[in-house]
Amino acid sequence: MIRTLLLSLLVALVPAVPPPSTTVCFLSCDRADPPDVAAGSGLVLHVSDADGMAWASVDGGGTVWLDRSWDGGRSWEGLLGRAPTRTLMYNMSDPVRHRRGVVRACSGTCTGWLHTVVCDVVCDGTDPAKAVHPVEVASAVGVRLFVDGNGMAWGRSDDGGTVWVD
Repeated sequence: MIRTLLLSLLVALVPAVPPPSTTVCFLSCDRADPPDVAAGSGLVLHVSDADGMAWASVDGGGTVWLDRSWDGGRSWEGLLGRAPTRTLMYNMSDPVRHRRGVVRACSGTCTGWLHTVVCDVVCDGTDPAKAVHPVEVASAVGVRLFVDGNGMAWGRSDDGGTVWVD
């Protein structure tokens, strides 16, 4: 009963914000409740890489929310989890739609975007000369696709032209 009363009070205090256009579920679904964290100072972007989720908190009052982008920050879903003090958790990847997201925390100002470069064994943008056991896996007229033992992929043009990998 107390929880219902607190939830009703919270709903009355926070202006209605439309939900994101889609709910993303990976290991957990968007809007999962984050674990309690020790109080710090100011605006904080929290990330659990093991869970692939992020949430935001702000000390000293104020409204906090997350922005999530599927294109590196050029466009974004804003006001995710908008709430006083702490948001719920949101996914940073969407394997169903083959998307990897970046997030930032906001409360008046915003943090920088998190995870704009993906790193596993090595990071995006690593020189192909550092590849481990490279293998050519596909080719078309003048263009070749390679992968290596670390799961990295890159392309090469026979005439030195521009190549990109989607």
